[in-house]
Amino acid sequence: MTAPADVLDHPISPPRFTVWLSDKNHTRCRRHRVTGTAPVLDDCVGWFAGEILGRERTGDHVTHLLRPIKATEADVGAPGTQPGFPAVRDLTPGNEP
Repeated sequence: MTAPADVLDHPISPPRFTVWLSDKNHTRCRRHRVTGTAPVLDDCVGWFAGEILGRERTGDHVTHLLRPIKATEADVGAPGTQPGFPAVRDLTPGNEP
């Protein structure tokens, strides 16, 4: 399985993503492994896996720079789908500056 076209044909070329993982929050979730990838959460409606190109400590998180290598396509609008930017454009951040 390869990444969907909207991930690979992204206007940023080559496509890169950042993911922040907490050192302190270790939420337990149901997950499974997909051959050749990290664990995937069972309840995700879409996911991608990436090659880690770099890591940097950012407070109590570690930031990972990823190059996508495998993905599924999310059913946008399905229950549990994470909202995109247009849905949260007017949301006020909850953290202090």
